[in-house]
Amino acid sequence: MKILFCGYFYSDENDVLNGNVTNVFDKSIIDLFKEHELAIIGLHSPLVKRKDIYKTQRAMSNDVAMFLGKIPKTILVTLANERLLDCGEEGLINTLEQLDQNDLYHLGAGLKEESLMEPFIFDNVAIFNYVDDSATYDDDEDYGANVFSSDYSYEEVKKAKMEYKDVIVILKTGLSDINYPTPSMKKKAHALVDAGATLVLIESPSFAGGFETYNGSKIVYGHGDLMLDTKNDKTKLNNKDAFLISYDVKTKETVYYPIVLKEHKVFVNNSRVALDAFYSRSKKLLDDDFIREEYEKFARRFLARYLTILRGYSKVRRFISLNIFKGYFILRRYNINRLNSLSHLLNSLERMDALKKGLRLRQEEKEKY
Repeated sequence: MKILFCGYFYSDENDVLNGNVTNVFDKSIIDLFKEHELAIIGLHSPLVKRKDIYKTQRAMSNDVAMFLGKIPKTILVTLANERLLDCGEEGLINTLEQLDQNDLYHLGAGLKEESLMEPFIFDNVAIFNYVDDSATYDDDEDYGANVFSSDYSYEEVKKAKMEYKDVIVILKTGLSDINYPTPSMKKKAHALVDAGATLVLIESPSFAGGFETYNGSKIVYGHGDLMLDTKNDKTKLNNKDAFLISYDVKTKETVYYPIVLKEHKVFVNNSRVALDAFYSRSKKLLDDDFIREEYEKFARRFLARYLTILRGYSKVRRFISLNIFKGYFILRRYNINRLNSLSHLLNSLERMDALKKGLRLRQEEKEKY
């Protein structure tokens, strides 16, 4: 059995909304779909009936489910990502309904904890989908995404490996703008393999990272998106360093197909440039010292940006702080002790629950008037 991993999908382009699959995917892409028993596509954001009624630019039309349902292959849609609850419970319910109506399997989210944690079983393969972001799960109402936890996720993989021949884990984690896995990311991936995973996909940035073989299992640290495209995008050619991944469950053979977006249509990219860069990064990420150095560079570069988000700056104020003042004032406000105080608040489950409850109650009160 062969599985095609496609990455994340987002579009409001007319051919997508009208269900014109052959206008969105070149024959080279359609042929790849047909060659595999299962194709896995990540939904980048929730589906809504009318996009304009939500205060978000990341929601997609219900027509996207209809489009995915027309792809000539069994499709599994992964839902565990940080944008799942952008439109609240109503958006999640609508998304699940639309996927069901278009005969699309889905994984990684649900309206009850027991259902969202269940793996997808396909031909003696158990597939898990997690997101490394606790804000995607509503503790009060027991719905949302399947959040990764060191307390139980490894045990789930171990249990599944005892029952099924292969276990695949797709983990969406939060960092972007970095081409290499962080030290903690590698540690989680290795632990998942040690627990029994035969393939681990770390879905992190919207561009490709690299891969490694660890204890006989493959780990891929990001392979880009199938499609992040809007009708207003003026880009004619987007070599975005993205790949489709073909995985043969029986032989464990993994083949990487570079893809390119050209005038709102996805093609297989036959150039060796992207593939060579992917393999080059893959060799480098085996060096733990190099990974640590890259992570330190990233942490320094994005410190001021992260602090402006933590302070709740608006987009305009963030732009002024980062581009005009080069982060000078925001960096003066914080030191490790102050950040530790915030960490104690956010990492305490009881304090965090109380904080979230208070904010929900305040929001409900505001909506009454």
